[in-house]
Amino acid sequence: MGNNVIQFKHSNDIDYFILMQGKNLFDRAFKRITDSLVIIQVEEENRFRYVYANKYALESLCLTEHSLGKLIEDVHDEGMTIAMKRELKRLMEDETEEMTRFAFDGINTKDSVFEVILLPVKNEEELILYFVGWIKKADDNQMLDRSEQKLLQDIMIQYAKSKELIHFMLHHDLLTGLYNRKALFNNMDMELEKARSDDYEIAILYIDLDRFKLFNESMGYFMGDQLLRNVGDRLLSIEDSNYSVYRISGDNYVIILPRLNRDAAALFATKVYASFDEPFVINQQDYFITPSIGISIYPLDGLDSETLIRKADGALYQVKASGGGHFQFYSNALHEHLPNVFKMEAKLRRALERNELSIYFQPQIDLQTGKITSFEALLRWHNPALGFVSPAEFIPIAEDTGLIIPIGEWVIEEVCRVIKLWTEKGYEPVKVAVNLSPKQFLQPTLQDVIQSLLTKYNIAPSLLEIEITEGAMQDTSEALKMLNKLKWLGVSISVDDFGTGYSSLSYLKQFPLDTLKIDRSFVSEVLSDHKDAAIITTIIYLAHSLGLEVIAEGVETEAQAEFLRSVKCEKAQGFYYSKPLPISEIEERYFMNQI
Repeated sequence: MGNNVIQFKHSNDIDYFILMQGKNLFDRAFKRITDSLVIIQVEEENRFRYVYANKYALESLCLTEHSLGKLIEDVHDEGMTIAMKRELKRLMEDETEEMTRFAFDGINTKDSVFEVILLPVKNEEELILYFVGWIKKADDNQMLDRSEQKLLQDIMIQYAKSKELIHFMLHHDLLTGLYNRKALFNNMDMELEKARSDDYEIAILYIDLDRFKLFNESMGYFMGDQLLRNVGDRLLSIEDSNYSVYRISGDNYVIILPRLNRDAAALFATKVYASFDEPFVINQQDYFITPSIGISIYPLDGLDSETLIRKADGALYQVKASGGGHFQFYSNALHEHLPNVFKMEAKLRRALERNELSIYFQPQIDLQTGKITSFEALLRWHNPALGFVSPAEFIPIAEDTGLIIPIGEWVIEEVCRVIKLWTEKGYEPVKVAVNLSPKQFLQPTLQDVIQSLLTKYNIAPSLLEIEITEGAMQDTSEALKMLNKLKWLGVSISVDDFGTGYSSLSYLKQFPLDTLKIDRSFVSEVLSDHKDAAIITTIIYLAHSLGLEVIAEGVETEAQAEFLRSVKCEKAQGFYYSKPLPISEIEERYFMNQI
């Protein structure tokens, strides 16, 4: 029964985190047991790993804290390893569900005569996940009763589910359930390696939804999120032998088609368009939306994941430039930057000097008191020719061109100026959070810029919060240096859209963070989807365990707010409380009554 197992594949830092959380849980659950107790995880190919040992087991089996997380053969000598594996394999083959007593011969412990009681722990599919081993003196007849065995099994099953949940969060987009960007690059690298070995082509489809930003802004984020989920379901329903779908950001999806040439890829793209012929039904209302698709082919357009995705994106740009609603293959003749992008860039370069940029503020509410304790500063651009331009359109251009640096510095100064203004008017002090782009965050001069502005406006550093995304922290070494510099200034640090990006739990241990912000994609379906509720509860528990505050974004109903209160989320922001407002309206609505 070697296949009767589950293997959890996590990075080492996540394994360690789960291990330590599990140890604390089991220490509390097993406090009445004064004998040696161990938990052994079952892995593929008859491998067995220690994941828990109480203090008595550490003594009697000559284990240490460093033994946890290791295979039994890496901990014990050959004789003990053979004896333990023999008995564990026998129990797996017998498919027993009861506690089983047996004796080990020739095992060195502090007690010369002892026996081991083993309890297998299975999941709903009857796969053995763990063995709980109870090492006792031979003359001790104490056993767990049936109710205690059931409690023990339930605890172990919940522990296993929490590990699966974190693994799911790492590799999936939690709004749609599709694979995420991290999974895209991991899977593409593996697929490219097989393609090189077996000499076959791969097609990459980069998909963008036409007019989605308009839909999102006019219908609201809740409806937008529902549409994104429905599109994901639609893309998964296309009849074809072998493909995988990823949501990598906003309304952008990628489809990987192995073993397909150019003609077959064109046929598949036609099927994608055919699948969008039927309307998307949301709240009993029909909505029609079309995709634009850019396509690249391995090995014709590139040999690595990054190049192939970039060129598929380049082909998509050309599709959008010509009105959208069709597909196009990448070719060397294509310019990857669109004419309208150049026009927007030219106008954006003049936006600062022409005073076209402004800051809006969205309140963050203390869920226990109902009071406003902080704001998030959001950048807005109004151009006489273009009108109000969505940040989703101009921020990427600012990133690509380097304009994000002067624009970002202007935002920080404007926020500092407003904080100073509110202080002088006698308003109650409130913290204001400023988003930093990854490129801005890693600027060597960032600390000096912020320090000079704090001095110039003579404001308390504690009133300024710096928000960064998980993507900004992929270079762990550089991110840690910058965060330490910012903390030295006295400002707060928050992680925006937690769980939707890089999501390595290692940075939560290493980095000097103050706040985690739960992404709106988790909040929108929290009342109807138990997985979203479990994810939010897990994030809050994780944050509180590490001494971090939690803010939930995208709160649109009282019921959502009540759920967040019930799971002890500290703050919330969203349209239920207020949309982002200009400074004049913020003062009129929230500050004038203080005077």
